Amino acid sequence: MSLLDTLKNLGNLGGFGGIVFTVRPWETMTFSDAEHSRSVEYAEHKIIGAKPKLEYVGANADEVKLNVKLSSYFGVNVKEKLRLFNRYLDDGDIYDLFIGTENLGEFVITSLSKKYKDIDFFGDITELDLSVTFKEYN
Repeated sequence: MSLLDTLKNLGNLGGFGGIVFTVRPWETMTFSDAEHSRSVEYAEHKIIGAKPKLEYVGANADEVKLNVKLSSYFGVNVKEKLRLFNRYLDDGDIYDLFIGTENLGEFVITSLSKKYKDIDFFGDITELDLSVTFKEYN
C-alpha cells in the first residue's frame, strides 16, 4: 500500500456503501450516539395455575442507530450526502456497515429522521442532523 493510500484511510470512522464517516482537514462527517442492539425472541406458553413457560424461538436482526452531522462548514455537501442516504433507504441497498474497523455485517437503512440546524440566505441547507436506523439483513 502506498503512502497516499494510507493517508486516504486516516481519519475513517466507519462507513456504509458510499457513505464514509471521516475526520479530515478538508471534510468531516461524523456520527454520535451510536447504539448497537441485539435481541432474541421467545414464545410464551400459558400454563393454567402456574407461571408461563418460555420457549426460545431465535435471534432477531441486529439494529444500529446513530446520529450523523452533515455540515457544509466542515466541507460536506449536505444535499449530496442527504440524497445518498435517501437513495439507500428508498432502494433497499444492502452494504456492510463498519463502525471503526469492525465490520458488523450486511445492513439496510430502515429509517431516517432529520433536524434542520442551519439554512443560508440562499435557502440552501448548510447544517443538518440526521438520525439513521440500520437493520441487519439476512
